[in-house]
Amino acid sequence: MTAKLLFCPFCRECFEDTDRCPDHDLVLVPFEALPMPPREQEDDAPVPILDPKRGRAELIVAALGLLGGFVAPLVTVSAVTASGATRVQTFTALAAAAERAPNLWAIPVAGALFASLVARRRTPIQMRGARLAALMVAVTPIVSIVYSVRRMMTAASLEQGVSVSVEAGAYVVVIASIVAIVGSVRFGGALRAHGTAPSSPDTGVSPR
Repeated sequence: MTAKLLFCPFCRECFEDTDRCPDHDLVLVPFEALPMPPREQEDDAPVPILDPKRGRAELIVAALGLLGGFVAPLVTVSAVTASGATRVQTFTALAAAAERAPNLWAIPVAGALFASLVARRRTPIQMRGARLAALMVAVTPIVSIVYSVRRMMTAASLEQGVSVSVEAGAYVVVIASIVAIVGSVRFGGALRAHGTAPSSPDTGVSPR
């Protein structure tokens, strides 16, 4: 009859034909009763909602930047009228999205999603599981803003006396997107080795 393998809760080595670890004088336990390694405990421990570590600060800053950039001036359109006067009009991304560039709604949506990720993904393992989704979301605002601004400038170049200048809101969105990309890559922190641990109860026997 095969002896039951027991494990030391400190060094995690397994033994047979004994009920105490000869090195640490601890009572041996079954494999399923081994305590979780410290790193795994850390991975499953929720962090405070405003904890800035593990890329969370970057995503919070990105969310605020995207929402702020959305309501900040995006472009200024200057047009020379038939009478020779110059008419100047400034548009925010919000106004542009509501009138002629609905793709710009991706900016506040991305900001809201980052705020939701920071609020709902509280353990490192949950955060790392959302990295790819966060990275994909982080790219959309910069693509949307570049596409829309270039489209406006191209349309203006076809009209005589019309010019478009880029305002601060566009730069804020681009910078916030770059910050979001960095935060997405770092979200959840680095995945480090958990240390030596038995993979199954039938390996690493150390008979004493």
